[in-house]
Amino acid sequence: MRKQVLLMYGLIALVVMSFSLVSANSGSSSPHGSIWTTTSLCGEESQDVNHYNLNESVYINGENFEEGSYDWTVSGLGGSKKSRASCDPFDTVATGTYSVNSSGDFCFEAYTVALDDCGEYRVKFDNKKDNFRVNTEVVPEFGTIIGMLTILSAAGIFFVVRRE
Repeated sequence: MRKQVLLMYGLIALVVMSFSLVSANSGSSSPHGSIWTTTSLCGEESQDVNHYNLNESVYINGENFEEGSYDWTVSGLGGSKKSRASCDPFDTVATGTYSVNSSGDFCFEAYTVALDDCGEYRVKFDNKKDNFRVNTEVVPEFGTIIGMLTILSAAGIFFVVRRE
C-alpha cells in the first residue's frame, strides 16, 4: 500500500512539472502573432491605421512571431460597392516574403496606394489578416482656393479699372 501511495505522489509530481514546463514555454514567441498597419515609418505609436490616402505608404507591423520567413500579400476585396469592394476586386496588388528575426517583432513598407485604388484592401501576413480603406474624396488645398480667388479678383479689378 505504501508503494502505491508513493507511486501516486510521483505521478502527481510528474504531471505538475509537465504543466509548469508547458506554461513556461508559452511565454516565448509563438505562431500566434498579431499584425497591424501604420502610415509612416516603423515604431509609430498609433496602431492599426485603417484609412489611407492616394500615394500613402502602407507599413505592416507585427509582434510575437517565431523566427522564420513568411509570405505576405495586399489584395483588393471583392463584392458590391455597398460591401466596400475595392477597385481591384480579388486582385493581389503586392506580394512578397519577409524574414522575421528572433525578436519576433517586425515592420516594413509593403505597399504604396496607387492613384487608381479605391475601396477596401486586405493585408495578409502568414495566416494573420488586417484590412484598410483607401480615401478617394479629394479636398482641394487651401492654396488652390486662394490662387483661384486671386485670379478672379485680378480679372475683376482689370475690368473695373478699364471701365473708368
